[in-house]
This record gives sequence, C-alpha cells and structure tokens, in this order.
Amino acid sequence: MHAPRLECKRHAFVIGWPIAEVGGVSEVVRNLASELAASSDVAPVVIESCEPTAEVDSNAPVRLKPLSPCDEKRPLRALASFFLKFPAGVWRLRRLCRQFQIDVLNPHFVGPDYFTFALAKRLGFFRGQLVLSFHGSDVQTMVRTSGLERFVYRTMLGAADWLVPCSEGLGVPIRAFAPELSHRIRAIRNGINTDRFEAESNGDAELPEAFRGRPFLLNVGAFHERKGHDLLVRAFAEIRSAHPELRLVIAGGNGPEYERTEALARELGVEEYTLLLRNVPHARVAALLKAAQLFVLPSRREGFAMVLLEAAAARTPIVASLACGVGELLVDGEDGWTVPVERADLLADAIEDALANPEERLRRSLRLEERVLTEFTWARACSEYRMLYERPRPERAPLGPLSLGKPAEEKGG
Repeated sequence: MHAPRLECKRHAFVIGWPIAEVGGVSEVVRNLASELAASSDVAPVVIESCEPTAEVDSNAPVRLKPLSPCDEKRPLRALASFFLKFPAGVWRLRRLCRQFQIDVLNPHFVGPDYFTFALAKRLGFFRGQLVLSFHGSDVQTMVRTSGLERFVYRTMLGAADWLVPCSEGLGVPIRAFAPELSHRIRAIRNGINTDRFEAESNGDAELPEAFRGRPFLLNVGAFHERKGHDLLVRAFAEIRSAHPELRLVIAGGNGPEYERTEALARELGVEEYTLLLRNVPHARVAALLKAAQLFVLPSRREGFAMVLLEAAAARTPIVASLACGVGELLVDGEDGWTVPVERADLLADAIEDALANPEERLRRSLRLEERVLTEFTWARACSEYRMLYERPRPERAPLGPLSLGKPAEEKGG
C-alpha cells in the first residue's frame, strides 16, 4: 500500500553500475524509485554512474560517466586526470541537474566516484541537497582508507546534507570515521515489496533432480568473504550425517569466493549435497525462499540484509549470525535463531535446534512475518527519505584537522 501522493522535490537516485544488475543495492534503488514515483507528484530520476556497457534505449536510466581522483596503482596520474576532467564533469552534472530539475542527489553505495558531487556542492554548482546512502561494504572500505582516499571520503561526507546508513549498526563506524558529522547521520532501514515478492515466490525454484523434493538450507548472497559461506558449508558438513535427506543451496550472484566455497564443500565431503548458483534472477530467489526449510545467514559483516525481510515474507524460519544490522530485526528465541559471528559450531547447533522443532519454526516465522509487514515497508523508507530532504540541513560542524595517515585500527589505536 503506497503512501498518499504529495508534492515533493525531484529526487535523483545514483548507482555505480547498471541498475538491472542482480544485487541488494540495485533492489533497494529500484524499490525506492518505484515507491517514490507512486507516492509523489514528481517522478524520480535514476542515474547510472558507470561506463556504458550496451546501447542505451530511450527507457534506460540516465548515464553519467564516473570521475574518481583515486587509483591505488596510479595515484598521481589519477589525481591529475581528475582535475583535468573535472570542469567538463561538473558542467555535465550541472546540465543534467538543470535538465531534470533535480533538487536531491542521492548516491547509493558511496565511493570516490562521487567526489565530483561533493565539489560541485561545495563550489555552488549544485545548490540542492546531497544525500549519501551507505549499504555495508562501502563503509568498510571507507574506514580503512588513508592519505588522499581518506581526504576524498572526508570531503564527500562534509559536503553532504545527510548520511544515511541502512541500519543503526552501520552508522557506528561512520560516526567513528567522522564524529563531527554525527548530527547528520540518520539510519533508514530497507523494506520489502510484499505484492511483488508474493507474485515472484509462486514461481518454480528450478532445482536439479537430485535436490527436488528434498528439504534444503538456503543462503542468498554474493560469493565474498564477508558473507561467510565457508562457515555455512562447515556447519552443514557437521550436521549432514544426522540429516541424510538435507541439502544446501547457496544462490550467490558473482564474487571471488565461488571457487573456494566449491573446493571447501569437496574437501568436507558434501559437494554432491551442495548446490552453488550464480547470477540468480530475483524472481527465482523468491521461489527458493518459499521452498526452503530454513534460511541461514552466516555473514561476518552486513549493512542490513534485505534478504532477511524476504525470508520473513516467505514465512521461512531464519538462523543468522549477529552481523551488523541483524540484531535490529531478529530477536533470538522470539522470531529467529541468532549466533555470534564466526562460530560455525554454534551455527550448526542452531540449525539442528530449528530442524528438530517444527512448531517453534512456525511460531517464530509467523511472528517475524507480522513485524516485517508492518515495520519494514518501502512506503515507510520512502517517507523517511522525504522527511530528510524536506527539512533544512543541520547546522554545519567544522571538519577539524583531517588525518591523512593510516586509520586508527592500523596504528594499533
């Protein structure tokens, strides 16, 4: 159900890759744009800040070439190139903002490519609001920077009107990185489009013959170290002998850990019971969630795992590690099973407990579904974004001296 239509500023969502790509951030931007279009009298604009990968048709989002001053391999060349191209880059940005009458620039998944936006704001070429939305690994990258990159990030944050992490937990490292900007940080959690999810979840999970009709554990997430797929494979190997019919399905998009996850399953003797899937369309993810016995999130780090909301909507019980943001959704013993991060043994125990108690699985999944359907909607998220950019920016706090050395954690501080 959409919020009432109302007059608002023209919002431009900016994403650093083709929005049609599979992934959580793409899903967030698509849903926010759709909800904003349905609930306001000013249609939002979607800008892809990336090099064109195919011919752009008339219905494609607006494209803007990225312009970054940072390159680890060629730092001086990248900086010189940036300042040579900056006048043309800021002119294109200004022209685009005038063409579409953009009042709010809202990059999602923040990186150095958006430094041009910050300088345009500081120099008065863009007089609207700059809202930076963070989703997880972008924050982890930011807090580890030093030297020029650290300066670039600090400048971007200082120029922004609002800094929006997708969970309260993700706001903690942002506050540590720029404590003088704490008054501009507002967490806005992701939501779920229940109508769309319900339609997609009625599809076919498309499992191979050896997996059809068998109970299976499911995880959805890119094949990256932070997603903890190795922990899940170890936990599955620990319990499989007690559950010979049980299978493991990981729908992981792209990522560098695919081969390592495959090799670990082979090493632990569970390869034939483990299915690794890449580049899975969102519709198939929904169908897999509906068919799974349990959804397991073994992540080491998260921003706010949107797939947990989808698992809740599918009434699929959840076992999850307490990575950033997870504790803001799940309460152990009430609406899911939670375990400490990096504990494959406790993850296995929690899975065993959930499998052994079907009535408790149902009770917890129904409780979580009720909460998600009332508290985690895109209408609510969209309304919170509107409340941000429809009120004045908080009084600017001085940035103070900028540390251009190594991050504190690398200094042993």
